[in-house]
Amino acid sequence: MRLSKKFKTFKTQNIELSIDAFNFANILNKKWGANHSLGTQAIYVVKSFDAAEKKFVYTVNTNAGVSSLSGSPYQIQVGLRYSF
Repeated sequence: MRLSKKFKTFKTQNIELSIDAFNFANILNKKWGANHSLGTQAIYVVKSFDAAEKKFVYTVNTNAGVSSLSGSPYQIQVGLRYSF
């Protein structure tokens, strides 16, 4: 989607201001055009080592398996044109 307005400056010279919205429908719903990605996730993390028991102590990542939105669902660009 593009909105533009032309302004007359001097004789046959003009300045045109424009605003472009790429993937405009994605502005209406932010989930459109986004990527649901798990990426690299650690299921557990080594917290410490218990020397007496001779084993590692782990903590479990409770957010493992939860996808997050990534990507750029839309872009807006502002332009200026000078014509003579």
